[in-house]
Amino acid sequence: MADDHSSDEDSDFSDSELDYYAEKAYISLKNADHRILNPDGSLRCPFCAGKKKQDYRYKDLVQHATGIGASTSRKAKEKANHLGLARFLQKDLAFQAPPPPTLPPAADPAPSTSDSGGNELFVWPWVGILVNLPLENWVSIRELFAEFNPVNVIPSPEKDRNSGYGEAVIWFNKDWKGFKDAMSFENHFKVKRLGKKEWDEKKGDCLSGIHGWIARDDDYNSDRLFAKVLRKHGELKTVSEVTEQAARENGMMVAALAKKMARCVMFKGKPARMLKDFDGEREVENALENSNLELAAIEKQKADEDVKNLMEEQKREKEVALARLLTLESELDQKQKLELEIAQLKGKLKVMKHLQGEEDIEKKIEEIQKKLNEDKEDLEQLHNTLFMKEREANQELNEARAELIMGLTKLLKGNSLIGVKRMGDLDVKPFQSACKKRFPAEDADIKASELCSTCDEAIRNPSWHPFKIVECGGENKEVIDDEDPKLKSLCKDLGDDVCNAVKKALLEINEYNPSGRYPVSELWNCKEDRKATMKEVVHYIVKQYKARKGRR
Repeated sequence: MADDHSSDEDSDFSDSELDYYAEKAYISLKNADHRILNPDGSLRCPFCAGKKKQDYRYKDLVQHATGIGASTSRKAKEKANHLGLARFLQKDLAFQAPPPPTLPPAADPAPSTSDSGGNELFVWPWVGILVNLPLENWVSIRELFAEFNPVNVIPSPEKDRNSGYGEAVIWFNKDWKGFKDAMSFENHFKVKRLGKKEWDEKKGDCLSGIHGWIARDDDYNSDRLFAKVLRKHGELKTVSEVTEQAARENGMMVAALAKKMARCVMFKGKPARMLKDFDGEREVENALENSNLELAAIEKQKADEDVKNLMEEQKREKEVALARLLTLESELDQKQKLELEIAQLKGKLKVMKHLQGEEDIEKKIEEIQKKLNEDKEDLEQLHNTLFMKEREANQELNEARAELIMGLTKLLKGNSLIGVKRMGDLDVKPFQSACKKRFPAEDADIKASELCSTCDEAIRNPSWHPFKIVECGGENKEVIDDEDPKLKSLCKDLGDDVCNAVKKALLEINEYNPSGRYPVSELWNCKEDRKATMKEVVHYIVKQYKARKGRR
């Protein structure tokens, strides 16, 4: 909002036009074209923007405006503006005049008593102290002093079991009515000569009757049984401080109400502008919503294209792999045929060695031996070729599997039949369950994370290898050593579930990455909880793509 007049009002005008321009300034203020309310609830003069003082009270601002409006030494424009301001204050803003800031609410004035000096420190919220209480009266304390409207009664944590008497604190409301009840409570005991003074004078002697008084700073700072309760639930304040706090809260409430009323005046004077602004905001919101819908559609289209490209790439790789497999099968048949031919030649050679009576036996043996050597060379060459092709096929298969893992990690969300599992990662759930049983609720999650992190570091440490070799079906096999000290200690401290989770992670690391000892990703059949085959993965991707395509 502007604080100065527009450029067409900058020139001075004669005194005869004073009423006209004063009315114009009044209408401008009524339409909320000028700001006169500060955030803290004080008022400002919109026509004295360069002045240092801009935090008037209502009465002072009225006096300022009427004084300048009646001045003979001021310019006509300045007088007209201030006359319009004075009229606006007296006619439209009189109901917003804030009350004096130091006075408490009129409906509940602060009590004034000779016992509560301005500098005397009381425990606030107001609290009374009861001593020499019979133990059998604990339950009926609140009913016993119901006339003083107690809010709560807290017995001291210890009681003198030998004497059969104890102490208690009785809490009153925080407001001035509560203070009045507390002072009445103290006067009740003073009249009966059962107050603090009598208690301190006869302390140690045989006393009779319940003594009571309102808690002050010496009680708050003492080492008596009830002092801990006072320090835990209360604080020391003077009556003046409580009064000032109530006045501040009241002033803030009045300022907030004044601000709301000013907004109401502004909205009342500008319905057309508000409607226009609302329509503009609604158009912006609609445009933003349409933009979000377009972005969502683009994102969905991009995801569909990614799935389609991935499926086509996997289809090409599958065709190449099938062609390579057919070639390998053909070459394997050729190898077997050569092996059979070599075996036949060896048989013929043995037969020829036994036929020593024939004349050309040596020549035939040399021919057969030569043929046999040639077939061996062909077989070795074929074997090397098959070995290299098998290595290339395995490498391509592993690369395709790695690409699938990367692609599916981005595309698959939530529960699905095929997913990507981190082999060797620790499951934190058993740690959380164990820690909730052994530690406080607020520390359980933090402790579970710390223990899980410690076990994860131990699993990745190459120096810890809790395995042993056993013979199974004629073959040596590595299994978990249940007698390992760390595993036994873990099972003893945190239970079988945590120990089994660590064993599972150890077995996965030992199978999938024994040299690096860090978790690796693997395609996983989530339904059957096992490693997924390439055929299963490709079939799943094709099925998902067809389902998406059908929904479009």
